[in-house]
Amino acid sequence: MKVPALIVDTVSIQKYIFSSNRLKENIGASYIVESAFEIPLKNALRNTFGGRDFDIDFWRENPDFLLMENGTPFEIIYSGGGNVAIAFSDKRKIFEFVRLFSRDLLIDAPGLRTSFGFNLDFDTDKFDKSMKFLHEDLRKNKNRFHTNISLRKYGITADCPRSDESAEMFCDDDQYISSVSSSKIKAVDKANQKLSSLVSDISKDKFTFTDEIDLLGQIESESNYIAVVHIDGNSMGKRFAAANSLSGLRKLSASVSKATQDSFIEMTRYLIELIEKEHLTEKNGFKLRRKDGKTILPIRPIIIGGDDITFVCHGKLGLILASKFISFLENKEVSDKKKLTACAGVCIAKSKYPFYRSYLLAEELTSIAKAESRKNGGSSYLDFHLATTGFSGSLDEIRDKQLTATEGSLHFGPYRVSRED
Repeated sequence: MKVPALIVDTVSIQKYIFSSNRLKENIGASYIVESAFEIPLKNALRNTFGGRDFDIDFWRENPDFLLMENGTPFEIIYSGGGNVAIAFSDKRKIFEFVRLFSRDLLIDAPGLRTSFGFNLDFDTDKFDKSMKFLHEDLRKNKNRFHTNISLRKYGITADCPRSDESAEMFCDDDQYISSVSSSKIKAVDKANQKLSSLVSDISKDKFTFTDEIDLLGQIESESNYIAVVHIDGNSMGKRFAAANSLSGLRKLSASVSKATQDSFIEMTRYLIELIEKEHLTEKNGFKLRRKDGKTILPIRPIIIGGDDITFVCHGKLGLILASKFISFLENKEVSDKKKLTACAGVCIAKSKYPFYRSYLLAEELTSIAKAESRKNGGSSYLDFHLATTGFSGSLDEIRDKQLTATEGSLHFGPYRVSRED
């Protein structure tokens, strides 16, 4: 069966999420990216097809079922990892959908950049080739079109104190901020509710999360350190590309996302056990706060999506939580029956250090760990950096300056992470 199809991708996600040094805005931005293919997608599809409501998550529970063969005017091929692919029965409806979806995002998620790829002869019988063409067109369009997705700044406009944008929205702090920052702040409450729902079975109304970076269990009188942790699955792009059927791609996408979420829940359960066993005491460098009668966990996830996760936590917990997450992930089984492995980068820096810079370093550490993984059969690896002072330049330059002496280097990593059975 040949049908017109498109793929929508969120572009420069990390820049959008971490463009602010305020944790609250990072959390809100991450929620906007994650929910872009939920409510805005559903609204655009409803308006495209005359107000009809559709279950856009039907494919997750029914990966082998094709709605288009039963009269539905479109089919969600898959959704995850910041993109969604959709097939339509009518070519004209594709462009109507693009117009409506883009308009809604400009209003509800200013600053979020998207790109589209098209394959107007998507052949479901040649699924892998059709998906490859779809991704190639997406890549071309990413480099070809650079649209404005926020209000322009002029010489007469005030600057937003939170972002490099014009200030046009009045916020609760009695100041004008950009529409980009305003939308991120407004999304925080929904992000908190979704996170609470995810771990409700283990938190049991005793524990909660914070959106303030200074409430991660640090002791005020000491040097406050946080750990920014970025973990990314190994060779997942190749595994998704190897899916040669619609059903196979759907099952892999859903099972990988579930494995990532379940691993985070297990990691959180492990952290709660540490607290309940009184390992995280003031004597050991922790001062856990309380809010609304609940203990604030010394961790805050920012991104939990697809095969990657980014979280910030108390500086002393970064390495153990990263290794625990990878260990839990390796014990999960996904639809293609291949082992899951991942690499992590942990940047431990002072709480007041620019958050975006710490994230970039964690991402660079992850890349170094992945390079080592490729040399060793795709095993899980972890690399870290402890920054006792400010830093600038690439990681190699930092290590040459701070960890290299005439007798050799003081850095040993990356480090192999083994599964715990």
